[in-house]
Amino acid sequence: MSDTQSLTQWLEEGIRSLLTAGPQIGHFPRHAGHGPVDIFSSRFNALFATNVTALVNGQLLDNAALKQKLSDVQKAFSPETAQFSSSVENVDKPGFGQVGLFFLWKPQNKNEHVQVSLNAVIETTEDDGIMGITSLTLVSGSPVFNI
Repeated sequence: MSDTQSLTQWLEEGIRSLLTAGPQIGHFPRHAGHGPVDIFSSRFNALFATNVTALVNGQLLDNAALKQKLSDVQKAFSPETAQFSSSVENVDKPGFGQVGLFFLWKPQNKNEHVQVSLNAVIETTEDDGIMGITSLTLVSGSPVFNI
């Protein structure tokens, strides 16, 4: 997060980046010693704390289940029609706070928009100064959010 970026902007960019991430990109050069890079997983791990508390439509999900659910959501996400709005931000101190926002998109070949209410607690770790979502609540009537 830059000094001029709000928590809301950071969260919107993170969610949009996660939901538009491709499954992987080629291989690193041989000397790097890595295989294919899973961009979705990399972005998920950068956005969420490893011990994130997540509620999706009232169901508590662990880190792995949240990652799978957001991967499912990604398949229905349409970045061309996505809109974020009505954000509320409460900043305790730089890098710490809570953001509530709504976003929606219209999936291809569908007549209705997917509407989502999102509430996130964002904290910066003392150890390494990395910011992440420690608590997430998602509410949506769309079938893609069914557990």
